[in-house]
Amino acid sequence: VNFGPSIFLEHCALSRELGMKIKPALSEEAIIKAIHASDPPSLILKTPHITTINELTVVKYATSGLCQYPALQIIGSKYNYEFFVNCSVDFESDFEVLEEIVRSSKLLN
Repeated sequence: VNFGPSIFLEHCALSRELGMKIKPALSEEAIIKAIHASDPPSLILKTPHITTINELTVVKYATSGLCQYPALQIIGSKYNYEFFVNCSVDFESDFEVLEEIVRSSKLLN
């Protein structure tokens, strides 16, 4: 699900600035291992690490490709919930936006 302000991407596509994916429930360690397995070290802008936001366990990381992609993945019991920025120009300030979204989140499962 994409949401937030509209943005134009480099390849002339219109998108929304923010996104959320519902993902299979994986442990923090499994998520970190999968990130390292799928992206070469040069594309990992912020090393994945585990943090806590409002009693939620979160994996925080940023990768790159055509753009920078900061993300926070909340660890749930049935599903994980990944919030991300579609094309960041300043991933540190975008992490603040994502952290505010996570602070307002509650898991129902």
